[in-house]
Amino acid sequence: MFDVHFHWYPKDLLELARKAYPQHHFLRLPFEDTEAGLRYMDAHGIRTALVDWGAHLDFLLDAYPAGRSEGCRVLNERAAELTRTHPGRFLFCAAVDALAGERAVSGLEGAVGDFGAAALGMQACFVKNGRTVFPHDKSFWPLYAKAEQLGLPVFVHPMPPPYWPDLPAEVHFMGSDWGFLLGNLLAINLMAGAGVFDAFPKLSFIFCQLGGFFPVALGRSDLGWDMQRDIPIRNAASPDIKLVRLRDYAGRFFVDIHSMDAAAIRCAADTIGADHILFSTDFPITSVRMGAQWHLEQVRKADLGQEATRAIISRNALSLFPTAGKG
Repeated sequence: MFDVHFHWYPKDLLELARKAYPQHHFLRLPFEDTEAGLRYMDAHGIRTALVDWGAHLDFLLDAYPAGRSEGCRVLNERAAELTRTHPGRFLFCAAVDALAGERAVSGLEGAVGDFGAAALGMQACFVKNGRTVFPHDKSFWPLYAKAEQLGLPVFVHPMPPPYWPDLPAEVHFMGSDWGFLLGNLLAINLMAGAGVFDAFPKLSFIFCQLGGFFPVALGRSDLGWDMQRDIPIRNAASPDIKLVRLRDYAGRFFVDIHSMDAAAIRCAADTIGADHILFSTDFPITSVRMGAQWHLEQVRKADLGQEATRAIISRNALSLFPTAGKG
């Protein structure tokens, strides 16, 4: 089995973040406990895991005294040490300060050339100068071009939406639930409308949680597409974004199954295709109760057939990371 959604942080950088953000609950999780991670993987038949920096990367980078770019370099260096110490067990996403412009591109080159990163880690939204920036933004295109040139998949992790606190206080607690799912869909829709998928046809994107609401949004998108022909009232507020029919982009990216049940997996298989679905656990953020075994049971309950099941739990990921498990 191959887990494409696995979290780990080096102890020294994690301790700096814990001191800087003592009230942040998730930073207290045992991300640095490599042996616990390996025991978890072994207990559930997971041969290889892809380490992604996830929603906590900014905490580590902002707490690093030498600055964000140096913090990224150190994270990549520590991750490379992890992969060397445990050959065949881990791959990792390049830690890159995506908002840093050309420095982000050179940082990605270094993460791959110097440390062997296997993917580019991105977020479903960022904050720059108080403004929410989504991954369709043209400032990220040089980064995508470099990833495509290097043959790297792009792992897009959802974030607590920066715009969520603007909603009524009663719904703030839902930010990491429906906010994540909405954030995934917004990222995909904007990237399709801005032409990212068309501009980088060889670049493989991976979105979490089955792409959020994407699998159930295609009919609604069809309606908007159809209505626009008769009543052209939609305005994206940007000349760079066009109205798209989401159905046309199903199968243009990969999705993982983190926290998704059998019914949702069946829906994604119908809309996105089982050959674009990846097994994942979100260790150690997701509890063991809903960890690897739960996710495996949901794939089996989806009853997609043996070939599709094998594809989801390992074969699809191996198509993206053909060197996985070697070493």
